[in-house]
Amino acid sequence: MIISFQVFGVAAPQGSKRAFHHAQSGKIIQIENSKKVKPWRQAVAVAASEARKGMTLDGPIRFTATFFFERPKKHYYPVNTKHNGELRPDAPKEVSKPPDLDKLLRSTWDALKESGAIHDDSQISRCSAGKVYSDDNWTGAYIEIEQIK
Repeated sequence: MIISFQVFGVAAPQGSKRAFHHAQSGKIIQIENSKKVKPWRQAVAVAASEARKGMTLDGPIRFTATFFFERPKKHYYPVNTKHNGELRPDAPKEVSKPPDLDKLLRSTWDALKESGAIHDDSQISRCSAGKVYSDDNWTGAYIEIEQIK
């Protein structure tokens, strides 16, 4: 069984957390350092929930994802020049700057668990992922999860 879906939004890494002691309850509270993680995880969880149609994948999982990021302005020629804002031929396709791919995977896998598409991210036994610049002016990810038989 394969579940595939597209997520719209800005892919955010699962980063460090900061902890503090809650005076009234006496509990240790952990808060995510990045404010972008929560909206990303919600977007993934919603897209995965819709795509899974009530199914939860059991056993080992093959995970495939391509994360799409907005291109920086320096990848384009200036407007009002001969090439009038066109993409430069030397502009890279692959993203080689933050966020780290492993941290993007962590936030995305946690969202898959929250959505009910998988029981736990420990089920993921095979992974193929990459970061690329979007040429279609959208950011997010294309994700496919497959139960390995």
